[in-house]
Amino acid sequence: MKALQHFSTITKHKILVMKECFRVGLYRQGLLHDLSKYSPAEFFVGCRYYQGTRSPNNAEREARGYSSAWLHHKGRNRHHFEYWIDYSGDGEKTLTGMEMPVRYVVEMFLDRIAASKVYKGSAYKDRDPLDYYLGGKAGDMMHPKTRALLEKLLYMLAEQGEERTYRYIRKYVLQRRRGPASFLVDAGRRNRRERIMRMYIVRHGETDWNRMRRVQGHTDIALNDYGRLLARETAEGMKGIHLDLCYTSPLSRARETAQIILGDRQIPVYDDPRIEEISFGRYEGLKIGGEDPQSRLFGRFFSDTGNYEAPDDAETVEELYGRTGAFLREMQTRPDLRDKNILVSTHGAAMTALLNRIRGNLSVADFWKDEVPPNCSVTIVRIENGKTEILEEGVIFYKEQVKKWKTV
Repeated sequence: MKALQHFSTITKHKILVMKECFRVGLYRQGLLHDLSKYSPAEFFVGCRYYQGTRSPNNAEREARGYSSAWLHHKGRNRHHFEYWIDYSGDGEKTLTGMEMPVRYVVEMFLDRIAASKVYKGSAYKDRDPLDYYLGGKAGDMMHPKTRALLEKLLYMLAEQGEERTYRYIRKYVLQRRRGPASFLVDAGRRNRRERIMRMYIVRHGETDWNRMRRVQGHTDIALNDYGRLLARETAEGMKGIHLDLCYTSPLSRARETAQIILGDRQIPVYDDPRIEEISFGRYEGLKIGGEDPQSRLFGRFFSDTGNYEAPDDAETVEELYGRTGAFLREMQTRPDLRDKNILVSTHGAAMTALLNRIRGNLSVADFWKDEVPPNCSVTIVRIENGKTEILEEGVIFYKEQVKKWKTV
């Protein structure tokens, strides 16, 4: 009886992980996931210690002091961070976590979702994988970049749900990023010949309030050292791109990002309040995801934007659409800008409003349909004869994993 129950449980788990992998484009990993569980070394042990409410590996550890099935399993499945533990190369000869390839971090994340669904059943909630992770000490042995990405995805799942998290994985995590394409590097010469404008719209680098998940809005928070690192690596990636002028939000985190990217380019830089972040008024400084009444009210800005109510000392989403739309219309209609390459340094919500307008989506309810752009991600927009199109979106020039996602 236990053999049948164990077979049913591991097969249900495997099918769930396979489906989740297919949703994000990891087809081969979905097909091959956890095949070693059907090997004699793992399957018969699993049958013996099957309980149905938790992994039989835990029961075997309690009975024997170790899990032979787990020792076999972790050495054959690359989506477990334990597979990547090795001696450090610093001469200390200590065991440490190696950086996992991103595709296996994603599979590890999906594996945790499937395990929670199997054992929680109908009581499963999107926060369960995060709670299980926080209740253990797995992160202590992971490589810092691996841990940062896994935690970012777990928090995103808990707060934004599967659909948005999976879309983010497909769009930003698994999509292969590259440096500037050749048509971008020599765009300045072609722009003048073809009368085409290109805007390089960048979200500012990370701040301490981004990291602490606090609402920034109009509050002027400077970049932290990590944010400056992201900006420097973005500057290196964009160094071959000719730029004629720059528009930046007056807030220091956007202005400093622009200054770092521009480097020693001697071009005009204009502060423009129309691309400043949306004002959240008295909500600014709150912790995103907090349980107090004010934080819950603000939480609708991300989770239920159509029903978000701005305080009387703040801006509405409609007002944000209005001023960023005025900025875009000026870019589209000014004759003197028709052949220019322009750097635009702005913020998460302001950048989203600009791109939504280009896409033709001015729905407040669907404001976050395409996610918050990562810090220092670059979107390239082309304007020709008043026609505006997005050429490339969310280009990442840095190697780091952005530690937090949903902050503005």
